[in-house]
Amino acid sequence: MIIDDFFELLFIMSGFQKWIGYQNVKSMPTYFYVQKTKRFSAKNTPIPFERAILNIGGAMNLESGKFKAPVAGTYFFSFIGLVQYPITSTVLNELSVMLYQNGQVVGRGQFNEVDAVNNVYYLSPVTVQSTLMLKAGDEVWLEASYGLFSVGYLFDSDGTRYTHFNGWLLEEDIAHSL
Repeated sequence: MIIDDFFELLFIMSGFQKWIGYQNVKSMPTYFYVQKTKRFSAKNTPIPFERAILNIGGAMNLESGKFKAPVAGTYFFSFIGLVQYPITSTVLNELSVMLYQNGQVVGRGQFNEVDAVNNVYYLSPVTVQSTLMLKAGDEVWLEASYGLFSVGYLFDSDGTRYTHFNGWLLEEDIAHSL
């Protein structure tokens, strides 16, 4: 069909949908930024956080240290912590922080320290970042792990705020939300 009159085209198309995609469907805002205010040395347990700077959508539980995805989609997570080792004669100290998704390790940051005797106040950052596809209800958390004879910890106090974790929904999988 050839139409040379724009107004005739508008009349013909008036009964058709004019939008492509989903109308009036909006992503649920989900983002958080939490901090530790106490040193942490427990291993193989989710790292809890004491202070929430942001927790829009309420998906991050400070006490359990777990993020629970409210909707399916692509999420970004980032963690940084400051590691300290006390004076020790251990040849090698190591501290890892693992990012878990539903009980499976999906990311890891590690710091090795080889001479805490001569570097008594040596502090070093450990970081983990990841972009994950999550389903609604999936959980994400961090756990610390230490070498066999390691005695380090995530260094923090109420005034320092060196250890923090943040994440946000990059893009909701709209098809799962309808």
